[in-house]
Amino acid sequence: MEKKVKERLENISNQIFISSRNEIYLSMRFLEPALFRFSYELSLSTQMLGTNGEQIFYNPKYLLELYEESSGIVNRAYLHMLLHCLFQHLFKEEKENHQDYNYNYTLWDLSCDIAIESILDSFEGISCILSKVSEYRENIYKKLKNKLSVLTAEGIYLELKEMDVTQKEWEQLRKEFQVDDHCFWEKQKEDREKKQQKKDNKQRDQTMTAWQEIAKKAQTAMETIYQQIGDRSGSLKTMLKIQTRRRDNYKQFLRQFAVIKEEMKLDLDSFDYIPYTFGLSGYGKKKETQIPLIEPLEYKERYGIDEFAIAVDTSGSISKEQIEEFFIETMQILQSEETFFRKVTIYILQCDAKLQKKMIIKSREDLQSFMDTIEISGFGGTDFRPVFSYLEKLLEQGILTKLRGLLYFTDGFGIYPERMPSFETVFILPADTQKEPQVPVWATKLFVDFPRNLTKGCYI
Repeated sequence: MEKKVKERLENISNQIFISSRNEIYLSMRFLEPALFRFSYELSLSTQMLGTNGEQIFYNPKYLLELYEESSGIVNRAYLHMLLHCLFQHLFKEEKENHQDYNYNYTLWDLSCDIAIESILDSFEGISCILSKVSEYRENIYKKLKNKLSVLTAEGIYLELKEMDVTQKEWEQLRKEFQVDDHCFWEKQKEDREKKQQKKDNKQRDQTMTAWQEIAKKAQTAMETIYQQIGDRSGSLKTMLKIQTRRRDNYKQFLRQFAVIKEEMKLDLDSFDYIPYTFGLSGYGKKKETQIPLIEPLEYKERYGIDEFAIAVDTSGSISKEQIEEFFIETMQILQSEETFFRKVTIYILQCDAKLQKKMIIKSREDLQSFMDTIEISGFGGTDFRPVFSYLEKLLEQGILTKLRGLLYFTDGFGIYPERMPSFETVFILPADTQKEPQVPVWATKLFVDFPRNLTKGCYI
């Protein structure tokens, strides 16, 4: 491409992008930090548009054709790429290291596009964005919403995987929802795999952190100074609130929730191999050089669970799948040697408007038996008080004497006790809870993502 032609194309393209950016800004001022972050770079390595979080790369022929058709299409494509960045879709590997995510990147790309397009299609009264909700799209959204509480890329991915999409259906979905080229995401993935220079890795980390901060600012602006505009942005407001909500590491929390106790157990960490090896080298030779072998300590201090309770809300506001995954994740942590004492008492309680089911675990065998036969009972109203009353009664009767506390898995909406209980209480809430529950001040509120809760769209 001749230098003069290239410069002219770059000049025209930059004007198109700047015009698009300004139009979006006038309608969605809360996106200002995101809109003005991008620079624009001509690239013949793509037939479309794409971004790496810093630049928007474009094929000039494609961009001019889009603009000629409608400036609203360019605006929509600009926002589409911007939302990919806000929801961290580009940085999936850094964001989630769970082994289930080393999978089909093509399917992941499609899932991200569907998630973003569903947000754009939910906008109301944003005139600068060309609306293109076809009947086919409506049917896809409806099918997904029957399974997902919110349409996140991760949740959509698993649903599409379970649907066993045919090649023909795949092509139709891709044609309907693909807006940008994700080859620049793949380039980042290849760079990570090759473990390039530390400077490059630092730049990616800075880009990811910058978009996390931009998302927080946008979410705050939508709920404050630009609330009226934010209310017209459909599901974006809800999705950003979920995206920016602080996640807690459940395994780390459960370890902190545990108690410290000494147990009779070989402490191999305290074993000193130097005198032991020296003793062996002298053993069996002259009597004066014989040194007795040194044994390790017979006890060690470690974290563990002694006596506590786990309750789940079975009213129906939490799905059966989410409850099962909460149990599985919790029990897997408890089964580890470092969090399970030989003598343990764990009360497993299921409650809706009343206490439906209880089970007492006192050994690893009991724990494994429970995991093998998990059954959920309830699906009535939501009242947390029966669980607290039951535990207080056990304490009064002396059945429980060292109750560490209560973990209560719920969406947080129900009837709470009026008084603070005599034991520590933690309400564990799914990270995709759309409304902020009013948890009492005497309890801890913990928002958690569980690895397999993706079937209900907990991640974004």
